[in-house]
Amino acid sequence: MAADQVLSSGTNLLLLLLVLRTSSGSVFGAFSAAVIVQGLLLGSSRALIGEVLLLRMGRSPETRRQDRGLALTLVLGSSAVFGLALAAVGAFLPEPLRGFFLVIGVAVPFVHVQDLQRYGAFAVAQPRTAVALDLGWLVVQAGTSAILLTLTPQPRDFVLAWAAGAAVSAAAGLFITRWAPSLRGIHAVVLEERGRSGSFFGDFALSAGVAQAAFLGSSGVLTLAGFGLLRFALTVVSALTNVLSSARILTLGFFGRRRIPDRATWQLFWGAGATYVSITVMFVGFLLIMPRHVGMLIFGPLWLQAVPLLGLAAIVEAIRVASFPAIDFLKAFIAGSALVTTRSIVGLITASSLLVGGAVAGPRGALVALAAAYLLALALWLRRVQVSNRRMQTTPAASQRLSVGVHRPSRQTTAPPENRERHPDRGPARRPPGP
Repeated sequence: MAADQVLSSGTNLLLLLLVLRTSSGSVFGAFSAAVIVQGLLLGSSRALIGEVLLLRMGRSPETRRQDRGLALTLVLGSSAVFGLALAAVGAFLPEPLRGFFLVIGVAVPFVHVQDLQRYGAFAVAQPRTAVALDLGWLVVQAGTSAILLTLTPQPRDFVLAWAAGAAVSAAAGLFITRWAPSLRGIHAVVLEERGRSGSFFGDFALSAGVAQAAFLGSSGVLTLAGFGLLRFALTVVSALTNVLSSARILTLGFFGRRRIPDRATWQLFWGAGATYVSITVMFVGFLLIMPRHVGMLIFGPLWLQAVPLLGLAAIVEAIRVASFPAIDFLKAFIAGSALVTTRSIVGLITASSLLVGGAVAGPRGALVALAAAYLLALALWLRRVQVSNRRMQTTPAASQRLSVGVHRPSRQTTAPPENRERHPDRGPARRPPGP
């Protein structure tokens, strides 16, 4: 899984660096707006189709062929609609937005089909297939980009190279895995899974969707050049987020194996948060002390304009990653409704702060507002963790789980020893340390 994430991130990182090196602020702002829209569409496809397929194929081996055929049909249809919609919108936009929206529209069907195949590979415990698909994408993209560099490429040409890698990977995956579209039983499956897909989509929309939509809205509040600088600064300081996502998977798995929070849970909780923040601070510190000519060599001419924003962007990112353990804790230990409620509040705070800060004081104001919003969000996440932990320790069900092996039972009991063995849930449970 880690290798697949590195390769998948590699295709995006290569695209980002090549576009940066050949872009002005306004051109990179247009590129960022198109990429945000593509991210929203891909996240929606994953929530409505990919994640449902992951669960269905993992739990029902006898219907795997039918499920993947139905999922492929749905993704082909939805991605075709998304691609045409992007191209149609792009046709009415000014340059450079028009060019990026058109090429992203071409790429959407290939990217979505390839992503679905990755989900299918993980569902049947074949991570090597996912790694091969991403490796093929990266090789084709890198080769095509290398050829373009010998010419006089425009930034959107590198997006076409990225799309070419996705197209080859998707086509090769369909040939190797023998996936084929199918309509058999599609109505019954859609009705059966509409509740689950709806909840997945709601979680995505309230977590990443609201924030990304706010960033897209800020492109209208700021100039394209200002929006490009804002996205550049935040993208650079968050370059290690995909690496941290592998650690988050391990953290979430550790939490999931605990029936209730114990001492080891809290050690990992605080340790993971401190580690995430430390890695982010050290990475940005390295960027800030890096000679400016090296930064320009790696990131292009925008580097000099973005350096003054990196300190604020680092504070924003450090506060954001500090909330990761709290979010993963709540995923593992509380009902989804409480998580969705908190996500809704946090999303609205973040979106409104970003838009207001950008309108008042440009990119710097947007970063200051984001830092304040993420700090408030962190306080809300930690408060939710504290309340949830206290509730788990005081409910009868939690007391029973506490006494059957996770924690020692309380000595405060009047039952004889034989009754204590037969009824271990009597007596108040000891409360483990927590926030």
